[in-house]
Amino acid sequence: MVVIIHDLKLLCSIYHILLFLPRIVLPLMQSYSTAGDFTVAGKIKTALIENAIYYGSYLLIFGVCLIYVVAKADLQVDA
Repeated sequence: MVVIIHDLKLLCSIYHILLFLPRIVLPLMQSYSTAGDFTVAGKIKTALIENAIYYGSYLLIFGVCLIYVVAKADLQVDA
């Protein structure tokens, strides 16, 4: 079954929701369910800290790569 969506705003909304859920909400929910704390606030705090470390490391690697590319002025991109 093929669903055709003619409304561009609806299509963009669906796209961004499907982009947001697996990258942000799902890892938080997974960390929440595996947290060993006994209170809801403790589980949320542990999940947020774990995900901050995870995404922070990716951001650090991206930043280092970006600085390298900017500093390396003689890079040629041929398409």
